[in-house]
Amino acid sequence: MRRATRHLRHLGRAVSVNSSATSRAHIRAASALTAYPRDRRRAAATHTIRRRDHSHSHGHVPEGDPDYEVTFRIRKTGETKTVPAYEGDNLLRLAQRHDIPLEGACEGVTACSTCHVVLTDDFFDQLEDDGDHADDREEDMLDQAFGLEPTSRLGCQLRVDARFDGQVVELPEATRNFYVDGHVPQPH
Repeated sequence: MRRATRHLRHLGRAVSVNSSATSRAHIRAASALTAYPRDRRRAAATHTIRRRDHSHSHGHVPEGDPDYEVTFRIRKTGETKTVPAYEGDNLLRLAQRHDIPLEGACEGVTACSTCHVVLTDDFFDQLEDDGDHADDREEDMLDQAFGLEPTSRLGCQLRVDARFDGQVVELPEATRNFYVDGHVPQPH
């Protein structure tokens, strides 16, 4: 049986909903999301979406002296660069802030593998022993990474703390960017 599809237009955006018996609730929820703030809160309460930290730093650098130093080694060029880091820095944003070519095409939402980094065996084991291991989403993205190694992680999922002080993080020789046009996002 063929189902008709309704299209709602709210604020210039189309929302498709099946016209089955349950679709009325979906239509109300979709229209509430675009209506008034109070209605959006109500709709959000019935349709909870879990957001992961998307690592946007927006260029904010804490004041004061840095807490740690992290060394990046770029395998493609052989270049090594040691940069100052603050407690809680996202590794992807830290690299981008210091012009290290760690791409992050998805801007840190665990939807690509372009911020793939390789950790030393000892450091990787230390993170694992502390319970700081890759979750299923990160593992799925790592499966698509170029040059995957047993100690690979996504830079967008790593937060700098005392364990990172003096560590060497390696960037693989290439990344797989699935954007057709080769888009490389600029940190903002």
